[in-house]
Amino acid sequence: MPARICDHLKSDGHRCGSVALRGHDYCRHHVANVRREQPAQTRAVSKAPPLELPELDDIPSIQKALTRVMNGILDGRIESKTAGLLLYALQLARTNLDRAWDYPVEEVGSIQLTLMEVMRDLLHGRMGTRDAGRMLYGVQLAMKNLKDGFSLPPEEEVATYN
Repeated sequence: MPARICDHLKSDGHRCGSVALRGHDYCRHHVANVRREQPAQTRAVSKAPPLELPELDDIPSIQKALTRVMNGILDGRIESKTAGLLLYALQLARTNLDRAWDYPVEEVGSIQLTLMEVMRDLLHGRMGTRDAGRMLYGVQLAMKNLKDGFSLPPEEEVATYN
């Protein structure tokens, strides 16, 4: 009886060609890949289009965004790490709006715009969770600096720091 061949298909459409492990459909290398992917497949995120979030201009828009994120979590459209970062961004947006009366409009608006960009990039796959977490931490520091009496640097100066 001939040996069973690994069922893994390469990106070019050809089969792996290695001998499958006894009692498995895959070779030693690919059975490990299948085991790693199985937990992700059980909680697979649907292929539905990414959520569209409103501008974070006021408290009702933040509430609407929160509702959309929560529905995305329940529908399985958002992974848990992404959901946590989105909820944290919404929390920062709400806190920033609470302080809007105490700070210059440009600085509050700049923070809200940055939060929106991070959330949209995260939802559309243009930014990973690690980078989004770092950006949100930076926004939190900027908000703390405003609270402590420091102002944000002008756009031209921010660009020269890189």
